[in-house]
Amino acid sequence: MFNMNQFEPQLEGKVNFNILDVTERVIPTKNSEHLKDVLDLLIEVTDFKGKNYTVVRTRIFKERHMGSEFYQFAQAVNKVFSADNDLNALKGSTGNANLYYSKNYPRFNQWVFHPKDIHTNGALGNFSDVVPKRNPFSEASNDINYDFKLEDI
Repeated sequence: MFNMNQFEPQLEGKVNFNILDVTERVIPTKNSEHLKDVLDLLIEVTDFKGKNYTVVRTRIFKERHMGSEFYQFAQAVNKVFSADNDLNALKGSTGNANLYYSKNYPRFNQWVFHPKDIHTNGALGNFSDVVPKRNPFSEASNDINYDFKLEDI
C-alpha cells in the first residue's frame, strides 16, 4: 500500500551544530493577543560521524522562567560568551546539542557551546612548562621540582 522507501530519515539525537544566523524578533502568537520575543536560529547540524548534515530553522521563545528552553540556551551561551557580547557573536559558534522534533518543529536542548578561540598548541606548550617535573635520577621517589610561579599558570 505504501512504499516505505519514500520516507527520509530525520537527523535526531546528539548532533554537532554550527549557528549560521541568529535574529531577535517580536512576533504575534496564535494563542494570544500579546507579542512574544523570540530568537530565530538558522543552524547547520551534523551527526557525530560528520556524514549526515542538514540545515534547520528553529525558534526559541524568550520565556523568562528558569527551566524554559530559552533559560537552558542562555545558560549554555553564558558559559562561553561574556555578557558584553551581542547576538552576532553567536554566528559561527559551534558545539553539540540534542535535536528532537515537537509538533514537526526542530527543537534543541542540552546545548554545549565550544569556545571560539581555542589555541590548543600554545596552551599545551605553556602547560608543559608548568607541570611539576620528576627527577628520574633522584633516590627519593617523591622528588618533585616545583619551580614555577602562579603567574606562569
